[in-house]
Amino acid sequence: MATCAIWALAGGKGGAGRTILTANLAIQLARSDRRVVVIDLDLQCAQLHSALGFTRVRRGLPALLAGETRLAETAIETSIPNLRLVGGLQGPRPPEDATSLLALVRQGLGELDAEVAILDCGSGRSRMLYEAFAMGDLGIVVATPEPPALESAALFVEAHLRVCFDRALPEDTRRALGDLLATEGVSPDRLPFRDLMIRLGALDAKARGLVASETGRTRLELVLNMVRDEHDEEAGAALAGALRKGLGVPLPTAGLIEHDPSVVLAVAKRRPLSQQFPNTPATRGISRAAARLLAAGATTGRSDLPEWEDLEQVDHYRVLEISPKASSKEIQSAYHVLRRAFDPESTPLTALVAPETLRAIMTRVEDAYRTLIFLESRVAYDRQLVDSGRLAADQIRGLHGGLAPASGAPRQAAAAAGRPVPAPAPAAAAVDTTPASPAAGHEAVAAAATTASQGPDVPIAPLTGEALRALRLRLGLTLESIAARTKIRAAHLQAIEEERFDRLPPPVFLRGFVREFAACLGLPPDETARALLQRREAHAAATEDATAPPTRRTA
Repeated sequence: MATCAIWALAGGKGGAGRTILTANLAIQLARSDRRVVVIDLDLQCAQLHSALGFTRVRRGLPALLAGETRLAETAIETSIPNLRLVGGLQGPRPPEDATSLLALVRQGLGELDAEVAILDCGSGRSRMLYEAFAMGDLGIVVATPEPPALESAALFVEAHLRVCFDRALPEDTRRALGDLLATEGVSPDRLPFRDLMIRLGALDAKARGLVASETGRTRLELVLNMVRDEHDEEAGAALAGALRKGLGVPLPTAGLIEHDPSVVLAVAKRRPLSQQFPNTPATRGISRAAARLLAAGATTGRSDLPEWEDLEQVDHYRVLEISPKASSKEIQSAYHVLRRAFDPESTPLTALVAPETLRAIMTRVEDAYRTLIFLESRVAYDRQLVDSGRLAADQIRGLHGGLAPASGAPRQAAAAAGRPVPAPAPAAAAVDTTPASPAAGHEAVAAAATTASQGPDVPIAPLTGEALRALRLRLGLTLESIAARTKIRAAHLQAIEEERFDRLPPPVFLRGFVREFAACLGLPPDETARALLQRREAHAAATEDATAPPTRRTA
């Protein structure tokens, strides 16, 4: 049996037309000769049957919960060929019933004789709603263009990410992260999710990878309903920009459904919209959304992975979410959308991100825009990207020539031209603007890499914290400048140099600290971390021997 694709629809607040959208997406898929089953998982107000023309459903989830039948046997035929319905619960149930029901549905999804199963999960922010939503390969967030609905959608996505975070990491790792942040006066629950992932990545890249893998199981898409004009259409793009910057996750718009009075008439007649009014704007918009969602579901792999990086380390093009070949008009359009996304009066992130963080994001957007909108500054910036190896010359818009180094090797050409030689570091490395030390920039880190690989008196993998300190001072770097780059407290960096292991976090996080520290000095991160952790183990063993009670000697 072919694998059944699972689409889960949910919303941050009611009144967005989610149930009508679910029913009519299913109808459009069934009309394209796909076998479809819709399941009403709204545990608070199950009304999917009404949107499909039923006054009530005799079988459905109540029979499944009672153990009378399997999920596949509860699906009943509708008036639309290829479309079947599993009716929902009628009336509230205790939490344990909801937990049991979701387990039965999850188990039964693989037995459905269908190509697509669509789950109407409901609205709100209950734990059961998120558990149902997480069953989907596609997670479709339904909202309207009004600011309260957009804010509710942002809150819904953030809560979904928190559930993924809890599911991906073991409790001891989450507790250790919480304890570590508590020493800095920060609560993981109050830290914006993007900042939380940046901190976690600096501590334990593997743990952050687990969270990314868990969030990637459900690909998020937005359907914006009741759209009236171009201003409403921009709301979807603004929400996507806000979530990418604020939470670090994409939310592409799969559909824009026009405001259409025929929807109200179809509801009043208890007839499916797509049957009663097959050629109205809303029906055509739902048809287009169905096609786009099919294409999104068929995509293998994900090009839109989470962007849990410090915005200061992201190039201007990624900040504005445009291609390096973007035209001036495209730059202006992207900037206009992001200005709306972070306008204090309309941003959907008000409840998620502190005002100072919103201002910092907008400042970064303004900086990127001012650099790229003027030809002279854009040419100079593009040359920096090419010379550093972060972009190839053919990736830059053809507005200007001569960007490519003549030899084709950025490092060799830069050296021949007398420009600073970039370090062979990850592309995300950015110039440190901390004023504490004039040498605390990208060139100093590049020099550190050269020194570490060529200097006879500096080991490639220092065996002591003192050796790290000596190299840092030789480069003219301050602990504060490295702390600004790595987001690691200067007190922790100092404790590493002094080998005060009692003041440092557990090894799972200490390894990440040392790797980031070593990278800033141009040293091999893994080898340096391994050496320092070995010294920590030796220190712990020596401390244990010193505090152990003396062994009684016998005559």
